[in-house]
Amino acid sequence: MPYIFAGGIKIFNIGAFVPATDLNPWVQYGFVGAAVLYILRLITFLPLPQVLFNFIGLTFYNAFPDKVILKGSPLLAPFICIRVVTRGDFPQLVKNNVNRNMNKCLDAGLENFLIEVVSDKPIGLEQHRRIREVVVPPDYRTKSGALFKARALQYCLEDKVNILSDNDWLVHLDEETLLTENSVRGILNFVMDGKHHFGQGLITYANEEVVNWITTLADSFRVTDDMGKLKLQFLMFHKPLFSWKGSFVVTQVILSYLLYHSEISLFIKSLLQFGKMEKQTIRYIVMCNLCIYVQKSRKRYYYYCCNVTHSLDRKRLAIGIRFCNLFAIY
Repeated sequence: MPYIFAGGIKIFNIGAFVPATDLNPWVQYGFVGAAVLYILRLITFLPLPQVLFNFIGLTFYNAFPDKVILKGSPLLAPFICIRVVTRGDFPQLVKNNVNRNMNKCLDAGLENFLIEVVSDKPIGLEQHRRIREVVVPPDYRTKSGALFKARALQYCLEDKVNILSDNDWLVHLDEETLLTENSVRGILNFVMDGKHHFGQGLITYANEEVVNWITTLADSFRVTDDMGKLKLQFLMFHKPLFSWKGSFVVTQVILSYLLYHSEISLFIKSLLQFGKMEKQTIRYIVMCNLCIYVQKSRKRYYYYCCNVTHSLDRKRLAIGIRFCNLFAIY
């Protein structure tokens, strides 16, 4: 009876790729050689968790839902800023997509919104009360040394540039991303629900003219990921266990500011290096009474306060108190 052994095929007494007699790889190749061969064979199982999650996501959740129904009035929704980041190499593409996205938002009933385009080069967008163009200065440098898209997003969060309030919502899009009425309604339901501070939606490809079939077919696998494992990880675990896309991300402004704030990033890194306390301490700092906002001289100051009701040991509590004292500004 045919069977597969050690990567080779052996049929009855005739061997293909392996000798006809039984083979002991530990004797034939030595300990190191056999170990390397077995490790290479086990590597093929690395995609298995993603394959299983894709299958479960496509099976247990509806990958093709019906028309999204609004759960509340768009007039009562918080302010939404649709932020598009681009290098500015294709200004006409950006102009066309901005106009199309604005019309889609209006068709979906969205009223309290703004489309903000952040570019390294001037785009020349038309003057409109719902459109804002932000050009990143060539000499702008972030404290963390971020480049490209992260640099542009950080520039938007600077006090002299940011015009949004802490409770407003951001929708991050790429220059080529187009909204649909269903996606706008989904965003409205998400921000009005208010259960989660981060969200991500489905992105499809080849909805219009196909320019390159090879790249289009390659991108089609990303749609499967969206409908399968990404949808599963967000709906079931509410965590990005496998991956997180860089476009169609919905988040609150205050959380974007905190994530990009260099002092907070350095503090979280020091926490992770000091005592591996991410589960309790970061939740303790970020999720519970993180900051009280104080306005002084048109600048934003933060007083990071501790909530001693959490069951933290003395070491964690001492670190939290030192952190409060370090960044308290009166």
